[in-house]
Amino acid sequence: MKKPYTRYKIQNTRYNYLRSARKGFTLIEVLVAMTIFVTTLILLSQIYVSAMRSERVAYALLQNEEAVRYALDTMSKTIRMGKDFTSHDGTTLSFKYYYKGEWQPIIYSFEDNTIKRSFMGTTGPLLPEDTKITSGSFDLQPWTNISQALIKIYAKVKTKVGEREYGFDIQTAVTPRTVFHIND
Repeated sequence: MKKPYTRYKIQNTRYNYLRSARKGFTLIEVLVAMTIFVTTLILLSQIYVSAMRSERVAYALLQNEEAVRYALDTMSKTIRMGKDFTSHDGTTLSFKYYYKGEWQPIIYSFEDNTIKRSFMGTTGPLLPEDTKITSGSFDLQPWTNISQALIKIYAKVKTKVGEREYGFDIQTAVTPRTVFHIND
């Protein structure tokens, strides 16, 4: 009687012999693996660099928006405590502010691509140099019998981050409080 698996064992032995004789990878296998590895590495590094650039842009925009919000908050605090508001051309707001026992004149204006404040003989910008106000206005709605005065502040802001310019609009509305000074 013949053994039925003899041929299979010979083929299997031949396959094992050929496989054991081959101890490494061929040049084409190495080149294909290296190409896949390098392509993946380049793609991942590009994604990382792009994410870092986006983070820098977002952080710079956040800083500039925060600077504008801080300037508007500073203006709002003084406006709330002021009186005798006037706005001649819409880009300048002047009023009196109670400071150290006296009513002092204060002026806010949109000029030279920034917000300027004039108070007690000094004039200066409220924003950093890289933040530009392209247009801004004060809308003064006076007191009436049924409503308080309302001052609306509008600003269009542009900032440059790297080679690109970004812009945003910001606005706020402030209602001055009625301030009474009681002399003792």
